[in-house]
Amino acid sequence: MIGYTIRRAMLSAAFLLAGYTSVVAIDAVRVDKSVQIDSLVKSLPPGLPHWSEDLVGGRMEPISLVIVGSEDDMVGRFARSGWMRADLPTPRRLMEEAFAALRNEVDLTGPATPAFFADRPQDITLEKPDINSPGIRR
Repeated sequence: MIGYTIRRAMLSAAFLLAGYTSVVAIDAVRVDKSVQIDSLVKSLPPGLPHWSEDLVGGRMEPISLVIVGSEDDMVGRFARSGWMRADLPTPRRLMEEAFAALRNEVDLTGPATPAFFADRPQDITLEKPDINSPGIRR
């Protein structure tokens, strides 16, 4: 009963606060020249973190892939392989995702949990639907 009350309170708060939120864009770091891979590897700082962080600095997901290239090139290549850009986790979008999960419906561009690296949120989040699991809960 307490869990239900807390969930209901959280959904009510999200609904009430949805009109007071706005998305703040953070510009990605732009590189004006090409970088050689060998030079890049040698220039990485020692002790480079191996994990992304959550909102409070806790360990989240392993960082297993670093992509060097333009955003348009990367997004285009992933899109050709069936990946889609995830929606931002706004209160409205989170509520839509919650209702889709309750109904076990498909949400191809569902919002993703923000991950942080060096106190910066990720610039892009991509996700690929599993054709063998049509619903969110599977």
